[in-house]
Amino acid sequence: MHSRYKHYYDRSVNEKFITIGSRVYCKNAKIPVGRSRALTKGYFGPLRVLDIGDIGVKCVLVSKPNANPQWIDKKRLKLVTTDHIPSYEESAVAHWEQLREIQAEATRNAKG
Repeated sequence: MHSRYKHYYDRSVNEKFITIGSRVYCKNAKIPVGRSRALTKGYFGPLRVLDIGDIGVKCVLVSKPNANPQWIDKKRLKLVTTDHIPSYEESAVAHWEQLREIQAEATRNAKG
């Protein structure tokens, strides 16, 4: 009976291929008091993987490589899928450039 349940579960499980040196996000375990669950960030990071154990992964924040590493359960981790993570300044500049293009196109359409 157990093998049938295991076979059914294994069909839909997503294996996480975390390797040493890869970047991951960690799911926030607690929501601060007075904050809405829907408005809080679900993950923090990115973290760099330093060591992999049977259950946990030893990680350190990418922005603070000299900080003390911490062991985190594999179930709380999500792989970073992009090679480049834009900073706040880069995303803000891109946003303002898009707005300028939209405004320039609107003024061209109004004149023409």
